Amino acid sequence: MNSLKKIFSTYWYRSGFFSVLQRFSLVFFGLVSYLLLVRALNTTVMGIWALFLAVTTTFEMSKYALLKNGFVALYHTTESSKEHISIASSSLILNIGFTILFIILVLALAPLLGTFFKTRELTKLLYFYIPTSIILIPFSHLEYIQLANMTFKGIFASYFIRQGIFLLLVGIGILWFANTITLPSLVLFQTFGVLSGTLISHLYTKKYLTYTFNPQKVWSKKLMNYGKYVLGSGICSNIFGSLDRYLIASFMNPSSVAFYDVSARINNLIDVPTAAAADVIFPKSAKAANTEGPSKVKFFYEKMVSILIGTILPLSILVFLFAKEIVIFIAGQKYAPAVILIRIAMLYAFLRPVQIQASNVLNSINHPKTTFILNIVILSFTLTVDYICIKIFGFIGAAYGSFLTTIFSTILTFRYLKKLTSVRLIDILKMIPDFYRDLIFKSKSLLKVHPALVNTNSTNR
Repeated sequence: MNSLKKIFSTYWYRSGFFSVLQRFSLVFFGLVSYLLLVRALNTTVMGIWALFLAVTTTFEMSKYALLKNGFVALYHTTESSKEHISIASSSLILNIGFTILFIILVLALAPLLGTFFKTRELTKLLYFYIPTSIILIPFSHLEYIQLANMTFKGIFASYFIRQGIFLLLVGIGILWFANTITLPSLVLFQTFGVLSGTLISHLYTKKYLTYTFNPQKVWSKKLMNYGKYVLGSGICSNIFGSLDRYLIASFMNPSSVAFYDVSARINNLIDVPTAAAADVIFPKSAKAANTEGPSKVKFFYEKMVSILIGTILPLSILVFLFAKEIVIFIAGQKYAPAVILIRIAMLYAFLRPVQIQASNVLNSINHPKTTFILNIVILSFTLTVDYICIKIFGFIGAAYGSFLTTIFSTILTFRYLKKLTSVRLIDILKMIPDFYRDLIFKSKSLLKVHPALVNTNSTNR
C-alpha cells in the first residue's frame, strides 16, 4: 500500500493513470454504444451518424485547439492569482464567442452540408446539436482550469459520466424503443450526457474557482495570438482525421462511410495511450521549456514516444491478425468489407505517436505557428492523395491515402522538432528494447520513479 501511495504521489503516474482512464472510457463507451446502434440501425443511418459525429467533433476539437493549450501555457507564465483569474475570464469570453460563431455557421450552412453529403437528415441533426454546443461552454472551461492546475481526476469523472449517460440512454432506447429510436433522439441523449458531465466537473473544479469575472484585453489578445495557429492546426488535423469520410460520402454514399467508421473506431482504441500521453506531457513540457530548456523537453518526448510505440506495436499486430473476428464481433458479418481497412491501418499505427507527440511538443514550446504551417502542408497532401486513391480504388482508397499521409506527416513533423530540440530517432529506438526488458524481466523497476519525472512540488500539482 505504501508503494502504491508513493507511486501515485508523483505527477506522471497519477495524471497518466487518470488521463488513460479518461481516454479509454471515451473509446470504450463509444464502442459499446456503437455495438448497440450498429445492430439496431441500418448502414445508411449509421453512415449519417458517422458524418454528424465527424462535423461536431471538428467543432469541439477546434475550440479546444483555440483555447486549451493557450490557457495552460499562459497560466504557467505567471504566479499571480489575479492574472490567473483574468486568463480564465478572458478564455471564457472567447469560448462563448467561438460557440456563437459555430451556431451562426450551423444555421447558415447546415442545409448546404446536407445537400453536399446527399442526406437531409444531417441538417436536422446539426440543428438539434445547438443546445449541446451551448452546454459545452462551461464543460470545456472547467476542463481547462483543471488542466492548468495539472489535475486529471475530475476530467476523467466528467467524461465518464458524459459518455456513461449517453450509453445508458442508448441502451434504454434500444431495449424499449428499438423500432422507433431516431438519430435526433441520439443527439438529445448527448445533451443529457454533457449536462451531467458539466455538473460533475464543477464538483471537482470548485476549489479552483473564485467566481470573480475579470477579463482583460491583453490576455484575450495573448490567448488569440497563441490559439490562432493552434486553432488552424486543430481544424486542419480534424479535417485530416475526417477527410476520408467526407470524400467517401461526397463521391459514394453514407453506407460506404459506415464501413470506414468501423475501422476508425478500432484506430481510436489503439490511439488511447497516445491521446492520454498528449494531455499529460503538454503542461510539463510547457513548464520545462520555460525553466529547464530543450534537453528536458527532448527527454520527455523520446521517453514518452518509446513507451507508446512499445505499447502499440503488439496491439496492432494482434488487431491485424484477428481483424475479421474483431469486425464480426463489433459490427456483424455485414461489415466484413471493413476488415481490409483495419489491416491497412495497423501497418502504420506505431507511427502515429511519433507525429502526434511531435506536434503536441511543438505547441508546448511556443511554436504553434510552425505546427500550423506543417498542418496546412499535411492537409494539402492528404486532400490530393485521398482524392486520387478514392477515385481509383473506391472507399478502400481512403485507407491507402491515410497510409501514405501518415508516413509523410511523421517524417515532416519529426524533422522540424529535431531542429528545435535535437530529438533523435535512434535514441527512441534504443529505449524501446529497454521498455520491453523492464516489462518482462524487471517489473519492479517500473514502480521506481525516474528522478527526472519526480514532481517535487508538495501541492496537488
